Amino acid sequence: MFIVFLIFLSGNFFEARILSEMEERKLIFSSERKKFHLVCVVFKFFSCFFMKKSLILAWFVLLLPALSLKFVSFQIKFSRETRFEEHFLEFLNLFLLYLKSGRSFSASFQLSVQNSQQNHRQKLTELYNHIFFADRFVEKTDSQFLNSVILDLSRALKAPQNASKLVKSLRDRLRSEKKLRERAKVMTQSARTQAFFLTPIFLGLTIFCGINFGFKNNASMFLLSAMLFSLGILWLLQIGRSFKWRT
Repeated sequence: MFIVFLIFLSGNFFEARILSEMEERKLIFSSERKKFHLVCVVFKFFSCFFMKKSLILAWFVLLLPALSLKFVSFQIKFSRETRFEEHFLEFLNLFLLYLKSGRSFSASFQLSVQNSQQNHRQKLTELYNHIFFADRFVEKTDSQFLNSVILDLSRALKAPQNASKLVKSLRDRLRSEKKLRERAKVMTQSARTQAFFLTPIFLGLTIFCGINFGFKNNASMFLLSAMLFSLGILWLLQIGRSFKWRT
């Protein structure tokens, strides 16, 4: 029981650490952090009454909330980055309109931020600070997308006479990349669908052949067939990722 209590405390420590990181990254609010932590404590408290006398099960059950929070953190971050990338094209369209109307680079950026969706304004403000106050933000962000955008917009800031062309070039590049991702997604989904339908057909044929011709007598053939089928499925799933689209 004492060991289970130590595992309980370890789980609380990991959960508090993960929730603290999520709050620092603005993935959750302070009120949501308290609710998440309360749910985890209640889950572990009631799990103690139903657990068998097994340390492995205790480790799994009492640390499950921490693992779940880590997964939720990754999902929220990925979802927000995806939505931001999609919204950023709309932001660039608005930014270009203000630039072409004769406003300065800074004023156009700020007006575009003010007219953007509220849930993206904080990210855009951070982007503004990275571009206009580069000396205060020496370290790069952990997003490859943001780093490339900061680099391109910084070049546009240093060349005001070509700012509109450079921003337009950035927008066109992001549009092309978006189209390529959508095509690759369709290709990958198609490959997965084919694999989903081929697998039960292969299993059905294997069972049919095994019943009619015997599994033991043809074990080597079944093994070879399974290996070739597995390689084929892996190759099929890699098509969407490795296919080169023309821009």
